[in-house]
Order: sequence, then C-alpha cells, then structure tokens
Amino acid sequence: MRTVRRFVLVGALVWAGGGAAAGGQYTDPQGFSFTHPDDWVPLTGAALKGTNQAIPRELRDWIARNNVDLDRIAVSLVRDGSGEFLENLNVVVDNQEMPVGDATVKKLTELLPQQYRSMGATIENLTARVQPVAGRDAVVI
Repeated sequence: MRTVRRFVLVGALVWAGGGAAAGGQYTDPQGFSFTHPDDWVPLTGAALKGTNQAIPRELRDWIARNNVDLDRIAVSLVRDGSGEFLENLNVVVDNQEMPVGDATVKKLTELLPQQYRSMGATIENLTARVQPVAGRDAVVI
C-alpha cells in the first residue's frame, strides 16, 4: 500500500492590503516549507519547549490562554499581536492518502470540529472547498 503524506491547513486568515508582504521562510523536518509574512510567527511544540526566546511573550500567553496543544499540530503560523483572537493557520500532517474532492471536504468539515474540541478549541463558521494551490487541487478549510 502506498503511503502519501497529506497536509491539512486549517486556520483563519485575514489578508489586509493588496499584495503579499515580504516574509520569513519556515522549513519543517517532515518535508514541507512555506514563506510567511514578517509579522506572522511559526510556532511548534519543540520551539515552545526549548529555550528559544524568539517566541514573543504575547504569543506564549495566547497559547496558554487558549490551551493550544502544539504537540498535535506540525506548526501553527500565528499573526504576532495581542488580543483575544489572533489570526492563525495550523498545519496538521497525516501519513495516509487523502483524495481531493467533495467527499473529503464533507468528511473533514465533520471531523475537524470534533478534533479541535478534544484539544480545547472551538471552531465557528467553518467553511471548506477544493481550490487550486500552487498548481494542484487542495482542500482549503
């Protein structure tokens, strides 16, 4: 049986302005990478547990206040700031094949709220669709 890594991107992204901002590069040991705006911070369980002081105190407080379990997420990309809600994008890696289509969209919109509840988070107004990303169809939630 062939195993394919799937990446599920979950988050609330609000892009202000017209163009992409210059940013940093994140490379994950699991084999994926992305470029992000400078005011967004990639957070991982390993970085949070380490002595890395590069994680701003406001983000550490936000993680604690919202009971975010970074051991269950490959990386959480969070907009640096303060407040009750911070825009974020979470990457979850699942080592199984996932067909891209309407049936998968339906299944994920049923399962993800349950999984996030088990991590202490609530998802409201969940939307999902199939759309092209970097020339390939992807499930965007």
